[in-house]
Amino acid sequence: MPDKKTHQPSAKSMSWTRYWRSGFRDTCFFADKTFSVAADWRNFFSSAGKGAKIVDLATGNGAVAMIAAQVNRDLHLEASIVGVDFADIAPQELPATTEEPLQNITFIGNTDLADLPFQDAQFDLASSQFGFEYAEQSGSLSELKRVLKPGGQVRLLIHATEGAVHEASVQRLRRARSMLESGQILPLLEELAKAVNSSAKTRIPKIQKRITTKVGQVQRKFGQLPKDDLVLELCSEAQMFVNAAGKVPASEFVAKIRHLSEEVRAYTLRLHAMQSAARTSVQMQALCEAANTIGFQQSRFTAYNVEDQQVGWVFHTQVI
Repeated sequence: MPDKKTHQPSAKSMSWTRYWRSGFRDTCFFADKTFSVAADWRNFFSSAGKGAKIVDLATGNGAVAMIAAQVNRDLHLEASIVGVDFADIAPQELPATTEEPLQNITFIGNTDLADLPFQDAQFDLASSQFGFEYAEQSGSLSELKRVLKPGGQVRLLIHATEGAVHEASVQRLRRARSMLESGQILPLLEELAKAVNSSAKTRIPKIQKRITTKVGQVQRKFGQLPKDDLVLELCSEAQMFVNAAGKVPASEFVAKIRHLSEEVRAYTLRLHAMQSAARTSVQMQALCEAANTIGFQQSRFTAYNVEDQQVGWVFHTQVI
């Protein structure tokens, strides 16, 4: 086991820790629909030789690392697989985890991609799905070069500013932030929590009525969105809080609204980070040039399309 290097958690890393510890497997969505990239990853990992060492960068809850483990099992590669992430992750400990391949991966959280806890020339393959671009590029690229063996292969799936995933996240973030504005659902819920926790009990029915009215307005405005969109989930949560006011202990009621508020704000941080991480074609070309400068070769990128729409970039390179 490598020595574990840790970082002080930031608000951004803590927001991702909350996300992964909630049990989500990955963050792929396209025009508000999920999509699978499993076949492409299987092809990549199938190129691994016997006894290969694989590192999955910004692994999250191990979506890509688990594909590597499945290929390892199916092809009897006897490979070793490590997943690292900036967040505090422990996918193998999640209650819903039943996939046997996940148990064969070593996960290391609290790890900066620009400061990897591995010896030089240790890995044969490196992967990352919508994660490498969140890290500081120069340092992370240098560390990736350091830990790969000569001939080591790299495949990264990267957010694209031209892509549908980026556009979907822009719209989701705009809607989420609108729920934080004065007079919107979340501030009204926080106002309800204060009323429940104070002596101003007569204010509770008025606030409940305002929340119900606001929920109706939001549902009419955004009724055509996917049901997993934050604003619709928030509407459902808000109505439950309206019905629960005065029926559960005040301390419990206040704590649950505080938790909801923290979740919504963490959600906006993650989407903002996703937008900031997305790369243009010019930036991808610069990544190729930077990689070739420090000892990679044949660095190249292509658009990754789903249903004839771009959802990201695929970056390939190899250590000299």
